[in-house]
Amino acid sequence: MNDAQYKVLVSADAVKMIDIHIAFLARNDLSAANELREELITKMINIADAPYLYPKFFSESHEFEYRKIVYKQYIIIYSIEEANKTVHVKHIWYSWENNNLPV
Repeated sequence: MNDAQYKVLVSADAVKMIDIHIAFLARNDLSAANELREELITKMINIADAPYLYPKFFSESHEFEYRKIVYKQYIIIYSIEEANKTVHVKHIWYSWENNNLPV
């Protein structure tokens, strides 16, 4: 591990999930939706400062090591590419979805 700041790349899949949940929430409370969007974006950006802070997430179906952030009802899944100092945010799940993920 190195103290250099990492670059954070967010997958199209993760962006799509944020957009879906924000759009749903905005139907009832636009202010809350905007606040949640900013909070999730901030969480993802802050991974750059300490990507190893969050616990490993093991899945038998993946060959790579993933980590997870549990924030409110959301689970942010990411991997770390040490050679390029890059964090790849792969997916964001809403914890009430039937995704069979161990939290």
